[in-house]
Amino acid sequence: SRRIQIAKMILQNVSHEDIKRKMKVGFQTIYKVERWLRSDEKRMKFIVRKIKKVKNSEKILATSGLNKYAHHRFLKNLIK
Repeated sequence: SRRIQIAKMILQNVSHEDIKRKMKVGFQTIYKVERWLRSDEKRMKFIVRKIKKVKNSEKILATSGLNKYAHHRFLKNLIK
């Protein structure tokens, strides 16, 4: 997951220094992820799909907790 986040930051053109500071990783890790990412177009597409999947799951988690269980939805509908 950390390497996915590093790849996301590399794709967003974040500097290696900022990545190192924010993610608390070494330059070696950043260079390995960058080399892995740039070495194959399939990998790049994989990372982009993975990032989109993570964003979608974050959106789902951000929705109301009352939607998680049926009895919570029932209570939510009573409140409306």
